[in-house]
Amino acid sequence: MGESNGGEVSSVAARGDDFREMLAKMFEENFRRFEENSRITNEKLEYIAEVIGRRVETVEVQIKELDKKVQSVDEKFLSHDHRATNLEKKISELEIKGGPVRVPDNTLKIKPPVFDGSTSFNVFKLQFETVASRNSWNDSDKAVALLLALKGSAADVIQYLSLLETTMKMLLLHWNVSTVANINETSTLWN
Repeated sequence: MGESNGGEVSSVAARGDDFREMLAKMFEENFRRFEENSRITNEKLEYIAEVIGRRVETVEVQIKELDKKVQSVDEKFLSHDHRATNLEKKISELEIKGGPVRVPDNTLKIKPPVFDGSTSFNVFKLQFETVASRNSWNDSDKAVALLLALKGSAADVIQYLSLLETTMKMLLLHWNVSTVANINETSTLWN
């Protein structure tokens, strides 16, 4: 019986050694798998970090481009704002010099009436001033238009004006509208 105990002990010891060896192999296999999985996970993480890094670089480049565009828009806005301020200043200066400024409506230019004496001068004057206002003429424009509107004996008055006196005010002053009833009377005054 003693021998059988010794045999059993050595058999149990051998099985224990086998068990330890089996456990060691399992541990080594699991450790190898763990290391392999860790290596694969690290490679994947490195790849993801690389992809994210490239995307971050791309986004940074796009942000820089957008910043440049925003800066360009800001500069254009400031330029337009400066131009608007200058225009407002010029309009203000014009209002101070010559009264309110009317922005011309360039959609339609009305032709001035012709004055040949067949109608009342007051009617012609009213029509002429209406056309001048609608066309946004200044005094120089009015003088040129008035010179061109005079026809026939009404145009004879032009010969009495010097080249320097061809503004609307001078023409009307020389014409002496308040004392002239019609063109026939005007013709007799100048002759």
